[in-house]
Amino acid sequence: MSQNTSHPLTISEAFHHLAEQRPRIVKKDVKFRRIFENTYDYCQQHTRVSSTSLMENLRTSLVELGLSEDEVAIVASLFPQSVDEIRILVDSLGRLDEQTLIKVINKINSVS
Repeated sequence: MSQNTSHPLTISEAFHHLAEQRPRIVKKDVKFRRIFENTYDYCQQHTRVSSTSLMENLRTSLVELGLSEDEVAIVASLFPQSVDEIRILVDSLGRLDEQTLIKVINKINSVS
């Protein structure tokens, strides 16, 4: 994940960020560690992209297909599997034609 760019995070990006921060968390108090670990565990369970480089490539590809940063965060976290599903989950993607949405679905499935 690029440290210089500000954009909404996917669950996978959040997981990779938390994994980087995890070693410094051991020095925190018990309550802080518990909250961190609960969030870390949630993200780990729902992560679909195994590396930051794959996630960066996915993000770039989805933006090139016409998705906004917000739309990328939603699509790359929820992994819709059909054109109907993607249009229901992300109403704003109704502006894209069916072939583009199929490319989006194929791209997200290629990294999970």
